[in-house]
Order: sequence, then C-alpha cells, then structure tokens
Amino acid sequence: MSATPTSAPAPAPAPAPAPAPAPAHKGFGAAAALRAALMVTGSTYVAYAAGLIGSLLIARALGPADYGRYAYLVWLGGLVVMFMNNGLTTTSIRYVSESLGRGDPVGVASLHRWFWRRQWGSIVVVAALLALALPLLQPAGWEGHLGSVWLIVACASVPKAWYLFGISMAKGHGRFGIEAKTMSVLSLVNAACIVALMLVDADLDAFLALFVLSNLVHPLMLSRMKDRVRRPLAPQPLDPGLAARVNNHYLWTALLTLMAVLYGPSMMVPFLNQHVGADAVGYFSVAMSLTRGGIELLSSGLNSVLMPLMSHGYGEGGQERTQRIGANAVRVFHAFGLLLAGVGLFWAEPLVLTLYGARYAEAVLSFQVLVVLGGLTLPAGVLATLLSTTDRQRVRTAVTGGSVLLFGAAAWWLVPRHGLNGALLAYGASAVVIHIAWLVVAAKVGGMTIPTGPMLRLSVAALLSAGLLAVPTIWIGGLLAPFIAGAAFIALYIAATFWVRAWSAEDLAFLADQTRRFGPIGRRVLALQRYASKG
Repeated sequence: MSATPTSAPAPAPAPAPAPAPAPAHKGFGAAAALRAALMVTGSTYVAYAAGLIGSLLIARALGPADYGRYAYLVWLGGLVVMFMNNGLTTTSIRYVSESLGRGDPVGVASLHRWFWRRQWGSIVVVAALLALALPLLQPAGWEGHLGSVWLIVACASVPKAWYLFGISMAKGHGRFGIEAKTMSVLSLVNAACIVALMLVDADLDAFLALFVLSNLVHPLMLSRMKDRVRRPLAPQPLDPGLAARVNNHYLWTALLTLMAVLYGPSMMVPFLNQHVGADAVGYFSVAMSLTRGGIELLSSGLNSVLMPLMSHGYGEGGQERTQRIGANAVRVFHAFGLLLAGVGLFWAEPLVLTLYGARYAEAVLSFQVLVVLGGLTLPAGVLATLLSTTDRQRVRTAVTGGSVLLFGAAAWWLVPRHGLNGALLAYGASAVVIHIAWLVVAAKVGGMTIPTGPMLRLSVAALLSAGLLAVPTIWIGGLLAPFIAGAAFIALYIAATFWVRAWSAEDLAFLADQTRRFGPIGRRVLALQRYASKG
C-alpha cells in the first residue's frame, strides 16, 4: 500500500454539483397543451353530438312518459356522481400538477393517497345516503321498486365517479388525451348501441340496461388507456401547510360544485317528477337538452379562453385590467346570447317536431322559454369568472347559494300549483332576478363598469329584428316559415347591431385588421368603422 505524499497539500474537494432542476413535464409544454386543447375540444363536440342523437332516438322510441322516467334516472345518476366527486376532481388537478411543477414526487404520492381515500369514502357515504333518500326521489310510476331504482343509479354512478376522478388525476399529470379518447370512443359506441336497440323496438328496461352498462365500461377503458404514473411506494403524510391549502380549496370547491348541481333549470326536475308526472319530466328534459346544446355550441369556445385571459390580465395589470376584460366579455356574451335567444325562439317548433316528433309538441314552449332565458343570462358566467379571478370566491359562493335557494323556493311554490307552466314561470322569474343580482354584485363588489349602453343597443337590435320577422312568420304558419325566419334573424340582427352603433370604432378597427386580407369583406368592415366613428 503506497503512502500519500506529504510535500504537496491535498487538493480541495470539488464542490458538489447543484441539483438539476426538475425537467418540465412533457404534458405541460406549450405544444402539448395546444394539442390537448384541440383534442378535448373536438372530442367534446363528438360526444355532445352523439349524446344528442342518442337522446332524441331514445325519446322517439319510448314516448314522453317512459322517456321522462329514463331522463329522470339519468338526471338522478348525474346528480349522485356530482355528489360523489364533489370538489375532489378540481382540487386534485390543481395540487397534483402544482406538486409536479415543484418537482416533488413524494408530495404527489401523498396527494394521491389523500385524494383516493376521500374519493372512496365519499362514494360509500353518498351511496348510503341515496338509499335513505330514495323514497323522496323515486321516479313517478315506479312506486314500490326502490331496490331496483337504487341498483340502477348506484351501478351507473359509482363507476362513472371512479372514472371522472381517475381522469382528473391523469389531467394533474398532464395526460389530457385520455379523456378525449375515452369520451369519443364511448359516446360513439353508446350511440351505435342505441340505434341497434331502437331497430329491435327495445323497451325502457333495455335502454336503462344500456345506460348502466355504458357507465360500467368507463373505468375499464380508463385502466386500459391510462399511462401509468410512477410514484413512491411509501407516501408521507401531507405537509401541514399544504394540507391546510388543499383542505381550504377543497371545501370551497365542493360547496360550489354541490350548489351548481341544483342551479338553474335542473332544480325543476325533481318537483316536476313528484308533483306533475313523467310526461312533464320528458318535455322539460327535451327542452333542457336542446338549450344546453345551443349554449355549449355557441359559447364553449368563448368560455375556454375567458379564464386564462382574465387571469393573465390580472397578473399583467391587476384588477383594473381584469375589469376591462370582463366588461368587454359581458358585451360580447350578451351579443351572442341575444343571437341564441332569437334563433331559438323561431327554430323551437321545427326543431322539436322534426327531431322528436309530434308527441313532444308540448316541449316547444319549454324550449322557447329556456333558450330565451339562457341567451339573456349568458353573461352571468363572465361575472362569476370575474369574482373567482379577483379572489372573491366567497362572494361567488354566497350569490350561487342564494340563487339555489331562490330556484328551490320558486319551484316549491309554483310547480305543485301550475305544473309544467309553473316550472317555467319559477325558472324564468328566478333567472331574471339572479341575473340582475350578478350584475349588481359585479359592479359593487367586483368594481366592473357594466356596459349598459352597448347592451341596450344590442337588445334594441334583437327586438327590432325579431319583431320584423315575427308577423310574417305567424301569418304564413307551418314549419318552414319559422325555420327561414330563424336564419333570416341571424343576418338581420347582425346588420341591426351596426345600424344602432352597438360596436365601437375600436371593435371595428380590430375586425377590419383581421379581415383586411379578404379584400371586399375588409373594405366593407372599414366602411362600417367610419360609420361608427361618426357617432
């Protein structure tokens, strides 16, 4: 063994290299996020189209009474799923992705265990509460079949809640494509099965069996398609500071989620089931389905960019910048909402009678009321987003809670006395009052200047356009006249918004800049810009 030389000093030990920063998760890069956004958007449209087609085929096959029972059980299953998941899905996405961003795999594993325990506990508790509440929630005409109802709803809701929670955890890890793939595949397969059942003249029991089976398949698809995530086998207890943040976010999110379940026209469904009957539930469900489709198809693109824009504005220019974005968004959403209301008003009868058949003629008025109110109150989502973006979640929760109470009180008072018309009146009166409340809160608490002038001018344009078309439509009659009137309303309303100067010179300057490459179209927009600047 050789001796170490003593004539030269020992070299100083090299400093330990600094730990390399955690690599960015591949699911959160800009390109991956864009691909995921496009994929999810496309799959949403596919799933909605397949769901709408399946719904109308079932409605035509079963008739109003049996379809009302089917729609009620589907609604009840969705309600139970929301209660089982409550705020866990949203909170898990936020904090799992946040821990991944910090490069904290132990924290991710701890969060996995924390969320999974609460998810399964929630599923068990809600399933037990469902059994206790079923005497108050059983479908009309199914008295004495509580066990069958519980089995149908539980077998459909438990796997769906499991699937949605697994999808949320996958999103937290940046695996956005799993939802898009499973949603598209399952919705198309389900629609094909509905067509097959319709061809063999299947009854209500067969369609309910398909409903349960399609939900049972969801977690199986998830387990086959999910990219397994490596995490430590021995997670540690949550850091107390992180646990406090997670608990606070979860409780507020759960409260908002559970209130949102009963917000709006959905509150009318149990009252119609209990006091009117399955037929009324069927008519109202048709109206809700068509209204929701119109709103989603019209505003899903706007909603997808609203929160990022407002959040970015809040970081860039604080509350003042967010308020300006919010005011512009309210104006744009009001314009699109009036467009939806006008077209829906004219197209309601031809759509319902053509798609669902003459047996659903009583759904026409319900659809007209819901689509007009849905269009008029479309900006409410902007106002709620403004409160969340500016850290006023408690105010938003208070307004939402008050809204649920108002919807419930109006339904309790009017539906038993006036049936389906009472439900429409209860929803209509409550929706108008609540929308005014959102506007007042956004102005007083959120500090936003409501664009009253442009909104009034847009409303005048819509009223003038609808009024000019209503008289000849009623005089001619038939199904073709209202369809043509709805298409004409689009062109007439858009032209009228320029005539009443609902758009500012800045709006038209932006539009002209975007359309300059289209030659004649751009020149016409420039002419409109000069017209607006004169006002």
